[in-house]
Amino acid sequence: RDGEDRMLRTAAKRANEGPEFRARLETLVRDADTGIVALGTETAARTIPATIRFAMPPDHLRNERPAVELVPDRRVVRFDRFFTFHAGESGDSVRFETGQESMGTRRFLAIASHALLCGETGGLLVLDELDASLHPHLARRLVEMFHSPAYNATGAQLLSTTQDASLLDGALLRRDQIVFSEKSFA
Repeated sequence: RDGEDRMLRTAAKRANEGPEFRARLETLVRDADTGIVALGTETAARTIPATIRFAMPPDHLRNERPAVELVPDRRVVRFDRFFTFHAGESGDSVRFETGQESMGTRRFLAIASHALLCGETGGLLVLDELDASLHPHLARRLVEMFHSPAYNATGAQLLSTTQDASLLDGALLRRDQIVFSEKSFA
């Protein structure tokens, strides 16, 4: 969960900086049938309690992403975060914190946002257990993103492990894009 939280904070920072990125991610999440109708972002602040602050090395605080601001006698961590909107019964939008979303929805949002970032830069996204906590439809959607010029015009690549045999579909991946491996205890 820590890794996903960091991924979400990084993506929320990018979404705060660029409305086009947030709009693309919002469309992707909405089209994936997660029930989310809109995404929002905000900058939040959290005070680190003194008992924890003194147990943490100063380097950890300096490297906290995206920023740490020193305030007299305490430290405040500032970070960007997402919140989601779902359609309410009366047609209005109901706000949810990302912690109220299912684990699979949070994971999809985290991975999809980084897939979009990789698609912008031509990067490499490495994931252990792509399908963990994801509905098979969402895992497939993530792989499809890397084949789509709309999401991946720069030739970004995905390197992932999976135990989901449905992702080995010849219509989704070519034979040369699949490698089988097994653990060796020798």
